[in-house]
Amino acid sequence: MRNDKLYTEKRFRKGTLSLVLDTIKHVKWDLILGIALSLIATFLTLYSPLVLQKLIDKEISPKFGIINKRSFAITTAFYLGSILLANIFRFLKQYQLKRTSNKAGHVLRKELYEHTINLPLSYFDQTPVGKIASRVVGDVDEIKNLFFMGFDGMFSSFCYIAGSIVYVATQNTTAALILCIPIPILTLLIFVYNKFSAKYNIEYRKNTSKVIADLNEHLNGSEVIRAYGVMDPVNEEYAKINERSYNIGKKMELFDAFFSFNISSFLSMISNILILALTGYSIINQKNIVTVGFALVLINYNNQIYENINNTLRRMNVLEKALASSHHITELFDVPEEIDGERKIRNMVGDVEIKDLSFSYIDENYVLNDIVLNAKHGTKTAIVGDTGSGKSSIINLLFRFYVPQKGEITIDGYNLNDLKKDSFRKDMALVLQDPFIFKDNLRNNITLGDKYSDKEIIDALFKVGGQNLYSKMKDGLDTDIMGEGTGLSLGEKQIVTFARTILRDPKILVLDEATASIDTETEKYIQMGLDELMKGRTSFIIAHRLSTIKNCDQIIVMEKGRIVERGNHEELIGNAGKYYELATKAN
Repeated sequence: MRNDKLYTEKRFRKGTLSLVLDTIKHVKWDLILGIALSLIATFLTLYSPLVLQKLIDKEISPKFGIINKRSFAITTAFYLGSILLANIFRFLKQYQLKRTSNKAGHVLRKELYEHTINLPLSYFDQTPVGKIASRVVGDVDEIKNLFFMGFDGMFSSFCYIAGSIVYVATQNTTAALILCIPIPILTLLIFVYNKFSAKYNIEYRKNTSKVIADLNEHLNGSEVIRAYGVMDPVNEEYAKINERSYNIGKKMELFDAFFSFNISSFLSMISNILILALTGYSIINQKNIVTVGFALVLINYNNQIYENINNTLRRMNVLEKALASSHHITELFDVPEEIDGERKIRNMVGDVEIKDLSFSYIDENYVLNDIVLNAKHGTKTAIVGDTGSGKSSIINLLFRFYVPQKGEITIDGYNLNDLKKDSFRKDMALVLQDPFIFKDNLRNNITLGDKYSDKEIIDALFKVGGQNLYSKMKDGLDTDIMGEGTGLSLGEKQIVTFARTILRDPKILVLDEATASIDTETEKYIQMGLDELMKGRTSFIIAHRLSTIKNCDQIIVMEKGRIVERGNHEELIGNAGKYYELATKAN
């Protein structure tokens, strides 16, 4: 187990490095400019105290005061100018690195989104939506912080510390040694911080993902929670998860506070005392080891070094959060995308054939066995059976949401596994029992963002019986619809999905219990829409109501993952078998 853990940790660290490097490729020139501005700002910050040293040691005499007023004025102006210039470049550096981090986040979120929407449906069946959203939004924001805080804080701090020590070493080795005191201590602090903080941050991010996922589920299922009167236990469960995040957060904050301020502040005071002692010794013994101006430079450098150490330690927290987030993002990127074939199908006719197909979601627990089905273009095929008989599994395979373990599905003679998914899905349409309506206007709910003229949209809506629905829309196609179609009846929502479907003129149409949740009166109202939808298309209908399926060309009867009967309505009723049993039960 320990070796597995080490292997996993190494794999994630490698994946994290790869993730950061791949993201850097997209922003390398922006990052190079930011680093260049950072180096200039660091140089000017180092240079300003040296001008002050000259002002004190060269332009002012203990006996005569200002030696040369003109030279003093020029040096003073030069000192103020260097400070102003340093601040200007610090601003430019921060702006450029913020811009770079924003661009890096934009690129990473785009790639992560494109990867996520191409994952197999099985991943979404097993993973809460809130957890996925946390990866795409929250974790990417932490990576953004890495680009800004890492390069603005940690890189700049390292350059300043190294630059100040190198310069002082060329002037006075004793003073350089004083400035070097924090280096081994800083190294030890970073090691200890990294060792313990990583554990807290990874644990915190994982728990945060669970908080978001549970919140998403509770909000989406709030109607069920209220209806069954289980708000108290649900709230109690959520409170426990939230309490865990709070407790982990307390440990993190205590850890950060101790390492970021207390130790470094104490060391800073000790270093300043040593600098003052060295200066006093130099003055008392008149050895001119450290001048007053140089002492101010040392104190300035020392204070800046410890400030940069504090910044570095604070950035370590950001770094650890970013590493934890990159682990999560790497996990998501490691999930293989939905398989895709190489061939494209053009001018689809819509002939569908299923040959000796068997399929299981988990291991060898088959939910479909030896399915054989043939549906020619323009025919209507009904698939009926009890709940769990395998009806929806056939539809999932027909759209290649899953891949069968045995057998094959062909469209116009092409094996579905060999086809590019976009080339065949664009000529297919699926109407589900629960219509999904976006929080958008009526136009975009029908077109889903594709370009169609208003006439085409309205014609499609009217073809499926949407005249009454359209007449209720005060702003026509521009009327905004609330989230999940609040304010629309179930039948009206379904009409929107029918219009969405007919607008695309699919060659293969699948109706998966499209009228199951609609009352009989409403079903009569939208029957015109159903008939128009199926006209001239290869249609597959999963339904319990005989009114929807009795006129189909063939009816497939499923039981425990197998086809037990097939034929038209009259034939199957005459056989007095499973279909007759289902029809009698429905009546």
